[in-house]
Amino acid sequence: MSRPIPAPAVPPAPSIARRAGPVLGIVALLVGLGAVGFAAAFANREPPPKVTSDAADAQSRRIDVTLADIQATWGRIFSGMGRGYRIAGHRYFVEATPAPCAGAGQATGPFYCPDNRALYFDLALFAAMPAQMREIEDQATKLVIAAVAAGPALDQLGGSGSVAGTDCLAGVWARDAARRIGPVPEGRYGLAILGTRRVAEARASWWGGGPEPLGGLGLGTIAEREAAFQRGYAAGDPKGCLAS
Repeated sequence: MSRPIPAPAVPPAPSIARRAGPVLGIVALLVGLGAVGFAAAFANREPPPKVTSDAADAQSRRIDVTLADIQATWGRIFSGMGRGYRIAGHRYFVEATPAPCAGAGQATGPFYCPDNRALYFDLALFAAMPAQMREIEDQATKLVIAAVAAGPALDQLGGSGSVAGTDCLAGVWARDAARRIGPVPEGRYGLAILGTRRVAEARASWWGGGPEPLGGLGLGTIAEREAAFQRGYAAGDPKGCLAS
């Protein structure tokens, strides 16, 4: 695994005043004013090539870097709260994999499995994301990884395990990481989740279906998930995510 990236001080919280009517704003972004950009983001509907070993290796290294940053951030934040953070393991697969949470069957994702406290990342899905999300893909991919990696952090905090809780924690990390990944524009997280859903749906169609995805990828409306992310992004404090 890559060495953890040193994290700078937390930047100032984004202004709440400028985000008046957040849910209506997200709906307008996704349905109205943002329609042209949204259409461009998902214009490529061609099936991706099969993932080669070299491509899989490159993709896993990209995830390693982001995941190292995320887990180092949780370690620092937890330490500031007077508690330790246990690093979660992670595994890579292509299309489907056995996992304790899947019983005797196969699972797809990305997902967090609390049974063995491991994060699972489908390299085929992540390899298909650049063509589907175009200009926003680099930051969007990091946000999706953050949402998955929030699972073990929420568990350790004693959270409910809800998707709103992990979305909120993804926002806490994104605020801390703003100098490393760039500020996250309003609506970007919602597009990242929606884009990943579209890739998963298209992939299932291209490859003749497959197991139901584990994790929270398909749960909640985009507006709800964006609002939960924005709550964490504004506060920068994981304690505010525990009631999610």
